[in-house]
Amino acid sequence: MKSEILGGIYKTEERYIEALDKTIPLRSLSGGEWSSIRSQRTARMRAHGKATEDADVTVDFSLGESQEDEFLADVYAVKYGLAVTSDKTDRWSVEEVKMLPLAAIEEIAAAVYEISGVDSKRGELLDKARDEVESFRSE
Repeated sequence: MKSEILGGIYKTEERYIEALDKTIPLRSLSGGEWSSIRSQRTARMRAHGKATEDADVTVDFSLGESQEDEFLADVYAVKYGLAVTSDKTDRWSVEEVKMLPLAAIEEIAAAVYEISGVDSKRGELLDKARDEVESFRSE
């Protein structure tokens, strides 16, 4: 029974990827893979504050590093989502995924997140900070 449950990670869905003009098999992320991707998205962010109800929290991050971390998280989602068999010789490397067109990486990652039933958004805090920086730049 255990092997049947764990083997379910290789259940695939066919998805048409417009950027590649191909239909490809993709699989859902495991819990461990999703945890790793979530950690990657905020790897270089630092929060400072007090552990009280009314404490202000400051988050320090670089927009450039944040965008790089988000891209790498999507690369890993593609890497994991393309691992559709238990044959380890058929796995994609991070470098191979990075060689795909950017539009394909974004489209495949979005499909993998959808198949996995997870929210691919990094969180309102980072989005709000990015909006504030963009607003400041436009003034």
